[in-house]
Amino acid sequence: MQRLQFRAMGSTITIVIDSDDPTARSALNVARRAFLRYEQILSRFRSHSELSALNRRAGCGPVRVGYTLWRAVQHALRAASA
Repeated sequence: MQRLQFRAMGSTITIVIDSDDPTARSALNVARRAFLRYEQILSRFRSHSELSALNRRAGCGPVRVGYTLWRAVQHALRAASA
């Protein structure tokens, strides 16, 4: 069993893989990088995130955003109207 714990998205993230296979450690690191990548794009607490940049330009006309942020906003709007 392999375990990786780190801070991201204002939380302690724990990922556990029930395997001693050497590739499991690599998979844990891939998952960690994915969390950190999403945090870089979607965090409202990081001034340099793409979401924070979008919020700073609110009301100033159209703003080009990346696919990940675009999809997150679409999902949020859909959830808000449900």
